[in-house]
Amino acid sequence: MFNYIAFFILVFGAINWFCIGIFQFDIIAGIFGSQANFLSRFIYVIVGLCGVWLLGYCLFKKGNFQLSSKKIAVKKDNKVNKKEDKKVEKKKEN
Repeated sequence: MFNYIAFFILVFGAINWFCIGIFQFDIIAGIFGSQANFLSRFIYVIVGLCGVWLLGYCLFKKGNFQLSSKKIAVKKDNKVNKKEDKKVEKKKEN
């Protein structure tokens, strides 16, 4: 659950940087008054901590970052097992 929150906070931070780069408008500073405001700096720190957390998480998981708990099976060498081949053949026949 924490990874979801960290991911969306990080995306918000990326959108903020996009707006700074393209429009020269800082969303956080626009909401809270200035970049030097305590709340603005607090938000910047939270976004930075989320980035560090997710970077560490990705490195710890060896690049296998998943937001969902569902396991996705990856087929090695693009080989399909025999059971799946038979299912596909039966569907084609019908």
